[in-house]
Amino acid sequence: MNNKFKLFLISIFTPAILMIGLFLPPPFFASGFSDPDIERAGRITNLVDQLKRSYSKKAAETRLTSELETAPPDTAEVLTHSGYRSDTKEMSALLPSGSYEAEIKFSPVSGEVQMAPLQAIHGITTVEALETALSLNPEIKVQREQVESSRGVLEQASAKFDLQTGLTMEKSQTYTPQVEMLRPYYEDGKLKSQQTAYSLNYSKKTRAGDAYNISVSSTRNMDNTPPGLGIPARTNTGTVNFSITKPLLRGRGDKVNTVEEKYAYLTIDADYFDLLHTVSNVIYNTTAAYWDYAAAVRRLEILKGSGEKARLLMEDTQKLIDASEIPAVEIQSVMANLASKKVSIIQAEQAVYQARSRLGIQLGVKAEEIEGILLPASDFPPIDEEKVMELSKNSGRIKNMALENRNDNKAAGLRKQAAELYLVIARDGLKPQLDLQTGAGYTGLSEGREFEKYFNSLGRNVTGLNVNMRLNYAWPEGNRQARGYLRQQEASYRKADIQYNDVGRNIVSSVLTAISDLEKSYSSYCLVNESLELYEKAVENEKIKYKFGTSTLLDIINVEDRYTGALLDRVSSRASYAQALSKLRYETSTAYGFNDGNFFVDEKLISGFPEIGRTGE
Repeated sequence: MNNKFKLFLISIFTPAILMIGLFLPPPFFASGFSDPDIERAGRITNLVDQLKRSYSKKAAETRLTSELETAPPDTAEVLTHSGYRSDTKEMSALLPSGSYEAEIKFSPVSGEVQMAPLQAIHGITTVEALETALSLNPEIKVQREQVESSRGVLEQASAKFDLQTGLTMEKSQTYTPQVEMLRPYYEDGKLKSQQTAYSLNYSKKTRAGDAYNISVSSTRNMDNTPPGLGIPARTNTGTVNFSITKPLLRGRGDKVNTVEEKYAYLTIDADYFDLLHTVSNVIYNTTAAYWDYAAAVRRLEILKGSGEKARLLMEDTQKLIDASEIPAVEIQSVMANLASKKVSIIQAEQAVYQARSRLGIQLGVKAEEIEGILLPASDFPPIDEEKVMELSKNSGRIKNMALENRNDNKAAGLRKQAAELYLVIARDGLKPQLDLQTGAGYTGLSEGREFEKYFNSLGRNVTGLNVNMRLNYAWPEGNRQARGYLRQQEASYRKADIQYNDVGRNIVSSVLTAISDLEKSYSSYCLVNESLELYEKAVENEKIKYKFGTSTLLDIINVEDRYTGALLDRVSSRASYAQALSKLRYETSTAYGFNDGNFFVDEKLISGFPEIGRTGE
């Protein structure tokens, strides 16, 4: 090839290459950096912007530090060429002062990132979020109080079998008019009587239905009767009585009399299982809210990066229009593209705000503290293809494990047992009331006003043993109250049985749904990755076509939008996979563990599959 021909080729292609280089925005062509590098630059700039917002400074510092720690040596150059930062001043000036400081510099000469953090700050992880929820969530606190309330009911139910002690003290004074013949013997013609009585009573009901009663009493009677009438003016009477009431039909036996006590025990256990289920529910809802929050933040990062590309494209397009290189009408499409990106960013920012609020509600923090929640620091759980492929094969074992582990299923079973207990009382109520009461005792007497005479009356002048026997029978005509109560309790038992079966039915259905969700989210993730790879190639192909004039700027915008959509879809598929995994943990009641009687969560429980066939705590 001679020199003249070389000069001819240079004269033709050099202006075209320069025009393309000027026309394309730096992220597309001029920088020569890959999309991941440019996305990193966008994330770094977005984090710097977040440092200016009061609600996300700490989280932005953390993530900025993390980005710079793992940044390649050419990060500063990427930032400069991508238009995210065109100067090289120290970024430490943007960081808040005080206890959270860091010195970060970009060196355009060496291309290195220099960082000397003075204090490490981290965002909120899934484990930290769940630990906060377990500590503060009001649903758990309410259910704990319900368990405590049920313990109080048990105390009440057991109290009727306690020994009851009663002490009565009484003093009275009465005036009784006398007949005319006796009036002269009494002062003012009337009998003045004073009575002082003490009574001590012990009673106890047994679980067999028998009632025991012991009473000891002493009574002093004093009046103004003159000695000449031969009537004792001062007597002390002591009485001891012992009685037993034994039911012969209704209310007989511990099976009937301990129903309320047994019911209370079952209720405590059921409420405790409800507490465990509430913990599972809070863990699931908090984890789901966390992944929603993480996905919303990642979508915002992607859309901001896309918006920044749109802004740079508009600036470069305007420069070409000003230089009369392209028609002025070209600005319309890029302006519309930028406006669309701004709308998407605003919507994404609102989605982050809403997701953070939902997470804050689950955490149980105060309303004014929700905006201070840090950005998510945990990545989505890794995709485990092998485990996903085994789900359908092990669906039967997973269903059995869920039915065995689920605490709401255990609580429903206990409440069914508790409802059955009251059938015993209801059926017993159909019987007539027939009680046998027997008693024995004695009475003593002493005379005189001396203090010791008052108490020794229990052992003086005892004439013999007093005995009595009584048979009480009651039978209401039709016994409608007992029949109505039985009907009510039978309906309550059937209701509890229906609810128990329904809980099991829902558990099985939910497990199958969780398995399907995991499989579908995995399939979606694979397809999204395939789509993303194809769109990456499509973007590169469109750039090449643009170089040779076979494609338009609008074509590149459209393909870039589809590529951005694929990035958003990947975030959604990862979030769906994470939530489906959390759902499977929840459905099998394997989302938490116990340590010294306290609930705990760890990364394995959050990001790993449940061990099939293993019984939960």
